[in-house]
Amino acid sequence: MSANTKNTPKRLKLCAPEAAESNVLRAVKDYLQYLQNQGRVVWWMRAQAGAVQVQMRGARPYWMSLGPPGTPDLVGLLADGTFFGLECKRATGENRPAQVETLCRMEAAGAVTGIVRSLEDAERLLKERDTAMVLRGECRR
Repeated sequence: MSANTKNTPKRLKLCAPEAAESNVLRAVKDYLQYLQNQGRVVWWMRAQAGAVQVQMRGARPYWMSLGPPGTPDLVGLLADGTFFGLECKRATGENRPAQVETLCRMEAAGAVTGIVRSLEDAERLLKERDTAMVLRGECRR
């Protein structure tokens, strides 16, 4: 190995870091609060799925069921009466089948739904109601 090769720095490929799912969720929550303050969203909430163990003082612990599998991260009601459900993912995050199935069932019932990977996805979805853009054709019609 020559001295020149030993001291040559490696070339690094620079790229923008991918936003974590929690960052996408936080940005969309802030956007929904903004829309609610403007009167364009009636209400919204962070939904949880699964179960949690609850311990009451002096009682045995028990499991409390939250939302069913596939429940979107954020649900709410737009000012025109349309229900919405948003599943937040990082740019390369995988969609779980239960999540896609739930969003498709909600869409079939008239809700605005989608998997949002950025604040821009959420803005476009709620403004244009373009569910096919965000679900990318994953719903069986």
